[in-house]
Amino acid sequence: MTEYVFRYKLDRDDRRIRRDVLGELIARQLRNLLDVVILTQGGKELKVDGFKLLSDKASIYEIEHSEAASQSQSLGSVVLYEPRIELIKRQLESLLSVVELETGGVVTHVDGFRLKTPSDWLGASSGDPSEILEYAASRCNCDCIMCYNKGNPPSIILKTAKRTAKDEFNEIKARLNYFSSSEGVSLFPSLGTSWEVTAHPYFMEILARCGRRLQGRSE
Repeated sequence: MTEYVFRYKLDRDDRRIRRDVLGELIARQLRNLLDVVILTQGGKELKVDGFKLLSDKASIYEIEHSEAASQSQSLGSVVLYEPRIELIKRQLESLLSVVELETGGVVTHVDGFRLKTPSDWLGASSGDPSEILEYAASRCNCDCIMCYNKGNPPSIILKTAKRTAKDEFNEIKARLNYFSSSEGVSLFPSLGTSWEVTAHPYFMEILARCGRRLQGRSE
């Protein structure tokens, strides 16, 4: 069985104003890193706003505020829980602004990346199967007056890419493979969706697989 691939799209924008592109490359790399780490010195937080190149110690480059919020839309809610994936995305986009990749001497145009070994991305889990079931809550067959999805203002409505039920099911199966209630681990979460779990076309099969997984039985 082919394993589900966690893949993410790269945004390529070659229309940016190109000034000191190599200096900007380093600045962008540092901005990306500083969005996921806090520098310290002697145990105290250290705020950095610039840097010098070892090859040019006379010039100081400023590290401006990152535009992470505007660049992370294609990753959806995964950035809330696993910002390192967004870091990889933005680092690759930064590098591809100054270099081209080759395959057999021919330029290849990369537009995405995938996680090489999903087990490297395991994290702590409560062991509650609802962590898996929430990914099936992507549709609804009801029209409730009190529906909180309908009442949400546009600014806080959860926007998720439209996917086929089969693709969602494949992701859920992959997540189940790495979910262990006894060990308290699972794959990094995304926010999931907030509709009706039982309306999913594969709900009964998902429920059965969750039961087998909780019993320690592999698929």
